[in-house]
Amino acid sequence: MNELQQAASRLKKTTTRDSSTQLLEERTQDANEWFSTNMEVWYNSLKDFTFPTLFITLSHDELEAMLAPTEHKQRIVDIATKIDESIQQMGGKAFVKMSCRSAKDSMVTCDEMKQIYYQNVKEDMTENEKMILLNYAYLQAMGVTSGSKALNYLLKSQRIAEDLQLAKKNSTEMQIIVRKWQDIPLKHEFRCFIFKRTLTAVSQYFDLCFFKDLENEKESLLASLVHKFEEVKHRVPLENYILDFGISIDGKVHIIELNPFTTTTDSCLFSWTSDKRVLFGEEPLQMRIREREMKNLKQCIIAPWKEYL
Repeated sequence: MNELQQAASRLKKTTTRDSSTQLLEERTQDANEWFSTNMEVWYNSLKDFTFPTLFITLSHDELEAMLAPTEHKQRIVDIATKIDESIQQMGGKAFVKMSCRSAKDSMVTCDEMKQIYYQNVKEDMTENEKMILLNYAYLQAMGVTSGSKALNYLLKSQRIAEDLQLAKKNSTEMQIIVRKWQDIPLKHEFRCFIFKRTLTAVSQYFDLCFFKDLENEKESLLASLVHKFEEVKHRVPLENYILDFGISIDGKVHIIELNPFTTTTDSCLFSWTSDKRVLFGEEPLQMRIREREMKNLKQCIIAPWKEYL
């Protein structure tokens, strides 16, 4: 598989809808692993290293309502009210997700993203610069100020529907997660791979984008990430996992989230097949950044985004 195919495959995995019952059946077989990095599993141990967060526990009836919202309109209104109250406690702007995943797939073409993109795009921008802006607009759209908007994103998401169905099938408690909004520069989000409690690999998170400053920062960034990992690793109640770090403008390293150490989690600039020895700690720690602008970038992105480049 060439670079373009790998990039397209990664992006499709995180942003497109997959209603396949086979996918749900595969996850059902190992639901414990799928939900092993739910935020409520690790938040109390790591809350000093991540963003302030509030949890809204869904009752059985509320979970059912989210799976069939048109049949439970009043309950949906009540859930939105709870989210809105939590957003206000978080300062009026928050990132809202479920225990396991966020509603990324329902935001890829949302009006808020389009508005931010078109307000900032310039005719002389390169494809790479437009791609960076597109990801910025996409990320900013995730910051919501109302419970109704947040719940609308969740209800439109196939990712969320899959997780709710799996939670229902396995009698797993689900939470709506309301996190205080924190701006993190795109170039300073990183995906870290941990196997047997050892950091094995680090990749820039927005792996289709070329950030020209990263090469000069690479050594110092890796040192900061390794230092933070060493500080937090004994608090994580897991042996194998994927950890996303973000470095804010003030230089502070924050934990964004944890993900399962499985091939269903995007490996960014690494490959679960060709880089298996690296990811499983059989070779020295590697950090990868994109070292040049991608050619034919338009071929790598999902269809709804092609018009923007």
